[in-house]
Amino acid sequence: MGNNYELAEVAGECKERRLSPHEKPVSVMLLWPMHSEKDFHR
Repeated sequence: MGNNYELAEVAGECKERRLSPHEKPVSVMLLWPMHSEKDFHR
């Protein structure tokens, strides 16, 4: 059940590092849980 917590940490790191818009989706897709793809593409 720690996926949400991990995603929150990753989102925080992305904001702190100020990754470019092109890099953000890549890191998110790599770390995004497979079962959440439906919500992601919605």
